[in-house]
Amino acid sequence: MQARIQHDRLCVLEAPGLGPAAQRRPRPLLLGRRSLNTYGNFASANRIHIAASKLIHISNPVSRTNCEAKADSEVKEMDINEVFIGLGDAETPVKICQTHTLPAALTVAEAVRKLKSAIADLKSCPPALESGILRFQVPLPQDVKALDWLRCQGQSSRLFPRCYFSPKSSHGHIDESKTNGLNKHMNQRNKNILKGVAGIGSAVLFKSLNRFSANDWKAIRRFLSVDSPLIRVYGSIRFNSEAEPSLEWSGFSFFYFVVPQIELDEFDRCSFLAATIAWDNSLSWTLKNSLNKLELSLQQVSCEIKKTGNRLHVAGIKKDHLPDEPTWEAAIQEFSKAANSSFRKVVLARRTQLRTETEVDSLELLACLQEKDQDFFQFYLEVDASTSFIGSTPQHLFYRNGLLVSKEVVAGTHLRGCTSVQNSLFGLDLPQCSEDDCDFDIIEADIKRQMELTCKHVVTDAKVENLYTCLTGELKNDMDEFYILSSLHPSSVICGHSREAARYFINQTETFDRGMYGGPVGWFGGKDADFALATGSALVQKGRGSRIFVYSEAGIVKSSKLYDIWQELEFKTRQYESLLEPYTHLEIFPNMNAVWAFLIVEECCRLGITYFCIAPGSRSSPLAVAAAQNRHVSCISCIDERSLAFHALGYGKGSYKLAAVITSSGTALSNLLPAVVEASQDCIPLLLLTADRPPELHDTGANQTINQVNHFGSFVRYFSNLPPPDDKVPARMVLTTIDTAVFRATQEPFGPVHINCAFREPLAGVSCQWNLGSLKGLNMWMSNREPFTKHIRVTQFQFSEELMNTYGQYKEVLDLIGGASRGLLILGCLQTAEETWAALSLAKHLRWPVVPDILSGMRLRKLPFATAESEFSLCFIDLLDHILLGNSVKNWVSPDVVVQVGSKLTSKRVAQLLEDCAPHAYIMVQNHPYRHDPSHILTHRIQASVVDFAVIIREFCTPKEMGSWCKWLQVLNNMVEWEISFQLNADPLLTEPYVSRAVSQSLFPESVWFLGNSMAIRDADMYGLSWSKLPVGLTIDGLGTAIPFSGLRVVGNRGASGIDGVLSTAIGYATGSNQRSDLLLLFWS
Repeated sequence: MQARIQHDRLCVLEAPGLGPAAQRRPRPLLLGRRSLNTYGNFASANRIHIAASKLIHISNPVSRTNCEAKADSEVKEMDINEVFIGLGDAETPVKICQTHTLPAALTVAEAVRKLKSAIADLKSCPPALESGILRFQVPLPQDVKALDWLRCQGQSSRLFPRCYFSPKSSHGHIDESKTNGLNKHMNQRNKNILKGVAGIGSAVLFKSLNRFSANDWKAIRRFLSVDSPLIRVYGSIRFNSEAEPSLEWSGFSFFYFVVPQIELDEFDRCSFLAATIAWDNSLSWTLKNSLNKLELSLQQVSCEIKKTGNRLHVAGIKKDHLPDEPTWEAAIQEFSKAANSSFRKVVLARRTQLRTETEVDSLELLACLQEKDQDFFQFYLEVDASTSFIGSTPQHLFYRNGLLVSKEVVAGTHLRGCTSVQNSLFGLDLPQCSEDDCDFDIIEADIKRQMELTCKHVVTDAKVENLYTCLTGELKNDMDEFYILSSLHPSSVICGHSREAARYFINQTETFDRGMYGGPVGWFGGKDADFALATGSALVQKGRGSRIFVYSEAGIVKSSKLYDIWQELEFKTRQYESLLEPYTHLEIFPNMNAVWAFLIVEECCRLGITYFCIAPGSRSSPLAVAAAQNRHVSCISCIDERSLAFHALGYGKGSYKLAAVITSSGTALSNLLPAVVEASQDCIPLLLLTADRPPELHDTGANQTINQVNHFGSFVRYFSNLPPPDDKVPARMVLTTIDTAVFRATQEPFGPVHINCAFREPLAGVSCQWNLGSLKGLNMWMSNREPFTKHIRVTQFQFSEELMNTYGQYKEVLDLIGGASRGLLILGCLQTAEETWAALSLAKHLRWPVVPDILSGMRLRKLPFATAESEFSLCFIDLLDHILLGNSVKNWVSPDVVVQVGSKLTSKRVAQLLEDCAPHAYIMVQNHPYRHDPSHILTHRIQASVVDFAVIIREFCTPKEMGSWCKWLQVLNNMVEWEISFQLNADPLLTEPYVSRAVSQSLFPESVWFLGNSMAIRDADMYGLSWSKLPVGLTIDGLGTAIPFSGLRVVGNRGASGIDGVLSTAIGYATGSNQRSDLLLLFWS
């Protein structure tokens, strides 16, 4: 649906980031048939699309200064609860539907500021259009997660509705026949995959007390456009469109769809914080209304994102079923009488009400579901502060891309196994169950018949071992999207066969309202649509505790037995019941060893430590048992403590979280030393929980007893020697010790911490009388899920121009960088995506030559995104190490100012260059106080994060142009690259340089390359190749406006640069990163 222009007088939208003089000049708002979705400011985008767009200037724009007071009063008078209902006109598209991508931000706070500025600019000079929808989006680093952002918005905000949708990671996307072989595989790898969308508020809302009709669908479609694919309408439709909603479902009406006012879109390569405004004068909602409401909403957005653990502690759980078991049995008997050749199956539902005395956070419940079922479709729809609809379902309704449609069919229910092997065996057992097999055949035949009504061709791709089929087809026209939704809903998966007879039987039999349960849930978009079946769902209501209505279903055929059906219902309800963890009463533990071990593990979980690496040993058994019994903990064991510690180190590198290591006493902990040294040198957090003998056994020759006090010396950030568990010592001392240790491990500089835990016999669960008085002061801790001691990090100051001028050291650095004529930016090891984004943002601002280390994430660049020349706007000097082999060139390469972000460099020749040329200023930026200056040449050392430093430079420093310096280095780099490629291709022997080059070429952007030390990492740094051009057949999806390319993640143990522990660290990294990635090891001596 293309945007239309019918007015010839349009106002301007000012480009963010321009100076005051430039901002006083009127600039055009791009309106036309193409969406504005390019990297950079609006002015540059207008130049790109000027041939295809209608650009109109208006002179004398309204002065923002003169109307600020009036605008502020209008915003204050605006009721944030006013809602724009978009139903009405079903034929005329809105006059404009566009997406504007603003320059990338490093933090959510910066993104909000950019959105506020863009909205203020638009408000000062609004377009004279009767209707429209505009989306402003700011790219963010990929580690900003949608669900984390939504959970941090808090109930104090009045922004409703709220929604979250996460598509299945493996649902049946369209497999286009034109792609084949390598090109097809690369196209799949190139997709910027949506991982989750969170939204608050409504730009436009669609709901009604009438059934969802074609006119309602048309009213939604008029706000959508193929050219703005991320403007989407999210929501759900009732299962039963014939009956009025019951009281608990009244807020959702017959259907409920919303375009979020503010949303965070999480992709696998970046995230977007977006704000959307929609208006239609004919529906009594003006652009002024929309802008005022959005300004109010942006003031309430929380910019702080805390990654909290997923824990649900509740009290007083009561449960009842509707219908109960006798009533269910009667329904089965009734169906047996009614069943015939055309009415072969009915799907009946049960509503289980779980009542709790404490309130349940529905978002936290959803986070627990997502953690458990990562491959399912998760959804969340909160219409007000007291009612939300959540779910996690494997049942997919349909996916549309253009006119191509796919539909997954899944049937059969089986208990989960404890391992993936058991789950596979259960999957193989499904076809042997005649009832499941019959059920699957009925469903597949019915869905295929319904799809053939609206699709030209329907093709089946079956996986019988999992009772799975994917049906694909092509719609005849755009209008058929509504009809395929109508034909597939209600689905035979949740209704029965024949559907008409099954629906009648359900209406006559069930005594409760299914509401949105069992209906379609998902989104419509201009380019695509994705809907799931709302099974595995629950309605959560708050108020004097919580009521959770959990819905489950079971298919009934003539041979069904009550016991089997009831067990299936219990199994499906258990996915919610198992997450509602009752309070643990410490009085039940048999002895003080068990109490203290429980406290240690539980406090670790509350602090976000859920991965425990356990070495065998009897003295550490209380800790091992406590970890194994905690349902939120993942345990891995290994008989070799050395490998186990490196595995935990790798987990910390990949997840950016602590792993806990549990060992027995004696030399067991001595084996941890190499990994502890590496973690200390590389600033990786790690928690060591080492068991010990009690004091009376020390210096007595007792078995496995050594002096474990300060065993790792200065390589740990914190050490505590706990006494043996004793009921005369307040148990809360254990909690504060853990809190302190974890805080020190995660405070700059990050690193390992060591807690030595002495235990007396008995180590097993032998009952020993102990004094409950030691639990004094733990009542509040037991009644919530928070750590005992909360360490709050306060930002010391907010950056401002006045403050920067008062800080002489900062001003000196800014002057040095601003006055440099031959600047050089060096990127060392960067640990996170946020750091990589900040470094890239810094490079784009400085426009200096950039020397990326192999561990920077920018050395092996894959996949340029927006334009062919985007990479070349940055001057990357990948092969400076080779360039410096020539003495004449070496003498010429003499920078006057060097800025290095990140830790130590791999290249010896680059380090030697910096020592020999002695630049006028050598500025090191690191977030720890350690002196990484072996040549003693640093002139300025800034202890700050890369993000904070980049913000300062971008805000207060204007660097000089360095055209000739950059071009000359770029020419040298290209010449060396050509020579290396010629030599390696002319004589392709299996040499170390050839292997390094070949591997770097074969890896995809989502791959991870783990390198050993010595020559392996140096060869990769010297001979690794970036994609300077796109491979044949690899296309760009248009969403990569955040950064011009994707950097391949390269990892290594470069803290102490040892050659041991490579394999264990790599496996730990793969576990911690929790992403679908290729992990390639490369090491040689």
